[in-house]
Amino acid sequence: VQKYFPSLTNWIVERDINKRFNHEMYGLKPKHRPLEQHPFLNDDLPNRILCGSVIVKPNVQEFTADGHGVIFTDGSKVDQIDCVLMATGFNIVFPYLDENILTVKENRIRLYKYVWPAHMTHPTLAIMGLVQPWGAINPITELQARWAVRVFNGELRLPSRIKMDE
Repeated sequence: VQKYFPSLTNWIVERDINKRFNHEMYGLKPKHRPLEQHPFLNDDLPNRILCGSVIVKPNVQEFTADGHGVIFTDGSKVDQIDCVLMATGFNIVFPYLDENILTVKENRIRLYKYVWPAHMTHPTLAIMGLVQPWGAINPITELQARWAVRVFNGELRLPSRIKMDE
């Protein structure tokens, strides 16, 4: 059916998804139709937004000079942040990071083991979830996050920059 009637199929899927959670009302409406990208489902997100444990914010404009705050495109600011999760979607773009930190060419980034920018002197930035597996991405991202935390805590060391570039 999708092959012959893609607009109708997308409309049905979008209608059914929005019966459970109005994405537009929470500023989460994607710029693409449901079946035009790999789907990602999270039944817990609507509840967490409604109870206030997840706060939807606009795009990041910049990080504060001290590195502990974020300024958003609407002018709002959050100080004393512990972690920033950047859900950038399927177009790999990081407008808030200098190209010397992270270079994107043809929607690709060179990362050691799909996590670490190899050119950085110190491992202070980890990119997680930037893979397209055939199966679930959650276990992969979980392992990437555990690895990153162990590196950040000094429990593990990354190989040399030369070794990571091989």
